[in-house]
Amino acid sequence: MLSLLSGCGPILERGKPLADVLAEDAPGEPSAYRLAPGDEIEVHHILDPDYSAVVIVAPDGTISVPGISARIDAAGAPLEQVSQTVNRLYKSESVLSRPFFSLLLRKSANLQVFVGGEVQRPGYLDLGGGDRNVLQVVASAGGFLPTARVNEVIILRTPAPGKSEIFSVNMRKVIRGIDLAQNVRVHPLDVVLVPRSDVASLDIWVDQYIRQALPVQGSVTATYTNNPSSALLK
Repeated sequence: MLSLLSGCGPILERGKPLADVLAEDAPGEPSAYRLAPGDEIEVHHILDPDYSAVVIVAPDGTISVPGISARIDAAGAPLEQVSQTVNRLYKSESVLSRPFFSLLLRKSANLQVFVGGEVQRPGYLDLGGGDRNVLQVVASAGGFLPTARVNEVIILRTPAPGKSEIFSVNMRKVIRGIDLAQNVRVHPLDVVLVPRSDVASLDIWVDQYIRQALPVQGSVTATYTNNPSSALLK
């Protein structure tokens, strides 16, 4: 059993430093929302409503607008950039001599986070268009289970298409009021994973290899403290 406990420790061996995460989330100008597959966009022409349309970003990241034969890359780009592309294409293809298009995001398919692991109700959560921190999304998922590794909640983030990063936060410090900076803001499409605690893993080991092996069921429990050498069966 001591050999089992000697392997206990942080799950995330190498992740992005929390200081870098906090620096990127420092207060300032909010970053422009970048379109993603499934987003619903209203393409509005100020002078000619015949060219107005509601389009959805396709799974390949493109949109199709009336009068333009080519599909337009949209995923990963802010609305303003796509709007400029639309106006440029209408003018270059001689569809309209003076295009006045504006784009409006009507519905986002990706303002969600996924919360999994040792929480009451794992699954997708809608951010509702507002900022949420780790403690808020965990609470929305029903809170931590008793088996949760509260001191190492792992967050997987995709800051840009084809790019991923991972880091962990200590929510025990947040709950105790020791280090509130650990309660970072979650981003759309973040994966918040609450691993199983060392105590829970030990209890499962005891149940599988000791309790079930006993010919007579008795009261076998595991006591575990911060000092691995003090783990006892009694």
